[in-house]
Amino acid sequence: MGAGRSHDFILSVAVSRISINAKQKFSVKHKLTGIKTTDDINQFVIHKSKIKILSTTKTIQEIAYDLGFSQPHYFIKLYNNITLKSFRE
Repeated sequence: MGAGRSHDFILSVAVSRISINAKQKFSVKHKLTGIKTTDDINQFVIHKSKIKILSTTKTIQEIAYDLGFSQPHYFIKLYNNITLKSFRE
């Protein structure tokens, strides 16, 4: 576990023991780390999708559905104009 990940783990344990709602937890995390929860989630999805892209011959649409996207358009927006062919090369 890298330094940033151990910090995230310690933060998540500490915040889980505090009686605050999810929105407040996200706010505390953002203030302490400078990283928005949505950015963390997007990075996780990008990491998972890279593994799928490089290890299968599935289309972007199939990978998007595998990752829970109902519309591939939203998945594709994470990659900002990178094509599947150029990514696999």
